[in-house]
Amino acid sequence: MISISIAAMLGILLRYLITMQFKNMITSKIVTITLIINVAACFGMGLYLAHTNTISFAFTFFLGAFSTFSTFNFEVISKFDASKKDSFMYLLLNLSLSLISFLIGLIL
Repeated sequence: MISISIAAMLGILLRYLITMQFKNMITSKIVTITLIINVAACFGMGLYLAHTNTISFAFTFFLGAFSTFSTFNFEVISKFDASKKDSFMYLLLNLSLSLISFLIGLIL
């Protein structure tokens, strides 16, 4: 139980550090830090599953805390209020890139 908690805290900490590092560098309406983190988390899960037959709860909690599904949902809705086109593009980009990165991780 402690290892799961530590893994989740490390995932949250890594997400926070990446967000603070890059928050002023990304100015796109479509590409966000959340998108980049979600794609990286999916790649990490694919890579992990390609090299093991068991699912580690600690690693799953690390990636679950690192990825930002709730923030992703919030961004989709807030973009929808501003622009339906931007919201749809963000949704499509996030889901497709996340799936592709997961599959690439499985292949490597």
